[in-house]
Amino acid sequence: MSRTARPTPRTSSRWLVGSGKVVLSSTLAQAPWERTTIVDKPAAEVAEDLEATEGGDIR
Repeated sequence: MSRTARPTPRTSSRWLVGSGKVVLSSTLAQAPWERTTIVDKPAAEVAEDLEATEGGDIR
C-alpha cells in the first residue's frame, strides 16, 4: 500500500498565502490578509457563485 506524504507546514502556508480567499462577513470592511475578498451574502449563494467561475474548484 502506498502512502502519500503529508504536506509540510511551510508548504501549506505558502499555498494559503498564495491562494485567493473569500471571507463571509457582515462586519468587516477590509481584510488584513492578501488576496482576500470580503462578501456579505449567504454562504450557499457565495459557494454557487464561486463554483460558476473558471476553475470552479473551491475548498
